[in-house]
Amino acid sequence: MLLRSFKTTAFALLISTAMLTTATAKELCPLPPIMEPAKAPELANRFHDALAKGAAESNWQVIAPQKVRAQRGDKAKPCGRASCAAETAKAMNAKASALAHIKSVGKNYHIRVWILQGTQKIAAGETRCDICTLREALDSTEQAMAKAAKDARVKIPRGPVSPPV
Repeated sequence: MLLRSFKTTAFALLISTAMLTTATAKELCPLPPIMEPAKAPELANRFHDALAKGAAESNWQVIAPQKVRAQRGDKAKPCGRASCAAETAKAMNAKASALAHIKSVGKNYHIRVWILQGTQKIAAGETRCDICTLREALDSTEQAMAKAAKDARVKIPRGPVSPPV
């Protein structure tokens, strides 16, 4: 009897936690970064994956970069305008989108990221990585996105807001 009660309680706790997580989850659509100068698609994809990983570290429900690239299809070229980001986020049913601009000169990287809701910027992050390896540049990209994504979480409402009665 005690075991049955424990299983029932554990199951109820698991279901309520899952429902709470689903109710408060916020989807973010990370867009392929703008790379300056242009890099091989495989390298741009690694930076795109780092953006998604950084957002996921800040408890965002992130749309997989592969899905975003597939959705954009032939338009997989980087999107640098808010209108393009809003259009892609809407097509992916996301509440927000993320843009990034990664400029490299030799082994120096300047990384800027923005989180948008529709066409409005709600958070941004920026970092530099001087004389660094590719792994360090990817880590810096991930950290810049994690910071911006954390800042953005508090600015997006959790659900429909009821009008005052």
